[in-house]
Amino acid sequence: MDNYYPAFFMNLPMPDYGTDAPYEPWYTPEGYALVENQQQQPLLMAEQETEYQELQPMLQPLQHWHLQQLDMEQQFPSASPAYFHETDVYTPPASSDFLANPYAMNTSEPVEMEMKPVITKTRGRKRKVAEVLSDEEDELENCVNIDQPASASTEKGKVFCNIVGRLCVIGSLIHYDVTTDEIKRRASKPEGMIRSHIGPLLKRGKVSGTGTELQKLLEGEEILLSDKPIINRKQCALNTLSALLEGESVQLSADHRELALAHFPLKALARLIIRSISSPAELVTAATEAAAANAAISSFTAVLNQWTSGGWTKGREAILASPLRTFAYATHVLGVEECLLMATLFTKFLHVFEKELVTLIEHVEAKGCGSAAYLHQFPPGIEAPVIPGGMMPAPKWTDEADGTTDFTQISGRLTLQNRKYSVSVAEINRRVRQPESFNLSILGSLLKRGKTKANCKLLADQLKVHHITLDAGRRKSAKNTTFTAMLEGEALALARDMEAEVGRSFPKKHLIASIVNGTTRHGIDERQHGFASASRIAKSLQQTVLSLQLPVADRVVHKANENAHVIFNYCNLTHGYGPDSYPNN
Repeated sequence: MDNYYPAFFMNLPMPDYGTDAPYEPWYTPEGYALVENQQQQPLLMAEQETEYQELQPMLQPLQHWHLQQLDMEQQFPSASPAYFHETDVYTPPASSDFLANPYAMNTSEPVEMEMKPVITKTRGRKRKVAEVLSDEEDELENCVNIDQPASASTEKGKVFCNIVGRLCVIGSLIHYDVTTDEIKRRASKPEGMIRSHIGPLLKRGKVSGTGTELQKLLEGEEILLSDKPIINRKQCALNTLSALLEGESVQLSADHRELALAHFPLKALARLIIRSISSPAELVTAATEAAAANAAISSFTAVLNQWTSGGWTKGREAILASPLRTFAYATHVLGVEECLLMATLFTKFLHVFEKELVTLIEHVEAKGCGSAAYLHQFPPGIEAPVIPGGMMPAPKWTDEADGTTDFTQISGRLTLQNRKYSVSVAEINRRVRQPESFNLSILGSLLKRGKTKANCKLLADQLKVHHITLDAGRRKSAKNTTFTAMLEGEALALARDMEAEVGRSFPKKHLIASIVNGTTRHGIDERQHGFASASRIAKSLQQTVLSLQLPVADRVVHKANENAHVIFNYCNLTHGYGPDSYPNN
């Protein structure tokens, strides 16, 4: 109660009543404050607060101020601080009530108490007793805190729920926040998701009442979903991109960037293209085109960086205000991040390609072969560039003969309509070999088998039928990424869907206009020559990558290229998505 009175009351002169002074109540029925009787009011004695020190000179002549009736609405002298007038009015209790119970608490206002959060368990599909999953597997299939949306606000918007990503396996679960802004973006054009799509996206189980419950939660956030499609689903059907959250798209692109920068064979591909050049004159022409292409791609990268400001995490507002807005909505940021990655990879390739060309040209000139006699053919002593070996030898290609033999059929993770993919015996062989080297636990999680002794034994017995044996205690060699949980057929479908969306919504005309506007009049011809050179080099790179095609999903390669080992790690760690996505982007 000592905080309800200004501190300047404590500094008023107090008369001496003596020890035998009769007790007087603190407040009279008329509302007078008898502050001078402070010897009997120890609770009102408080330390002088520093902010009221300037009031002391003003109060010296006002000896009877404390005997006036309390009127908090009256105007105090201007010397008082501004915040003094903003204090709440306190109505003192009646004297009789206070004397009867001086330590009574005011229960009119709620008392804040620390309470543990109540976690409600959502109903799921019924399981047999032998199929009880572990806590981690149950979390992998179900959403966390979906029934009670989080109320925290971030820079991205208010968090609606937090769910486990789809591209996760046991041992590497990643939680993603889904904001109300993201749900609004998904419900608007160009995607136009309706209520029956948002439910599977947020991992709502197909149980009676969950749709109505989700609708109430969304209406509480002022999000109204339509029951009828607002776009033509025949032209814009749901695909693998539709099942990606924005946070998971950023993570997928980050994993792809890490794998591409570590395993994409830049030098090997550059030397393979150089080996197809048949004369020193073509070498000089190729070096000139590489330099021009490098300058042109730098202008392309500059515009892309201006639109994205470093990616979705840092440049969200810049992307949504740029011509990339529709493309970002349609691909859920994955397309924007992949464009930045492909521009980086192609720029690195042009640097390596130009360096290899200059090195070979200097070698030819050092041999004294700069005469006109050797313009159209290489002189003796000049050998083709050596192709570097892969990090590990390629497997026996005869093992891929059973590539069409199905091992099982499961629903993909990147699907909202329960699309199923066939998993062949050859794919199982590729997953248990290097570079991934799956163990029985990770393989069971990939194939959506419960982590129980009975299921593990059943899977091991099925593998032995196809001469695949996994030792107990086997360690997975490669790091878990979002690609680890992806089937090969699903990875190829994702690359195809990305290719279709690039052709549909990528702002090519705006990009060309921005590059032209940033080029001087005298540099137009040079820039045009540079992009023409970049197009020819990109086409050669695309043909070279396709010539190194490896067996993936139902794509059976009967005779592999002798240099296919250079792309073996990159292809197997991305399950075909990496090599297929480069030509598309």
